[in-house]
Amino acid sequence: SWSWPKPTQQPAPPLHVGARATSEVFDDIATWADGWLPIEGYGDVIEHLPRLHHAFEQHDRDPETAVVTVYSSQGEPALLASYHEAGIDRVVVWLPPANESTVLAALDTHTHQLHEHLS
Repeated sequence: SWSWPKPTQQPAPPLHVGARATSEVFDDIATWADGWLPIEGYGDVIEHLPRLHHAFEQHDRDPETAVVTVYSSQGEPALLASYHEAGIDRVVVWLPPANESTVLAALDTHTHQLHEHLS
């Protein structure tokens, strides 16, 4: 990756690369990072997981340690459930840029829908 400097403290803080799914990106992640931060809507995240895991294996790293955090999710319950089933570690849900009551209502809706879908 072209981002510098790289951390020198040990243990280093977790590094997650936010980028599209390319072989070069997955090679960078497997070489020096801890995880991938894809943006929802730029391709099927789940479809690319085997390539990420393969890159980890190529660098003698356990693919299960590859942390995946989907960013800017619309919070669609079926998609969140599929992320859960695929082993995605985290999802950052998009919230409307609005007043407190609107944002809290959106959070309540996401929470309720997710609990219904995963129960």
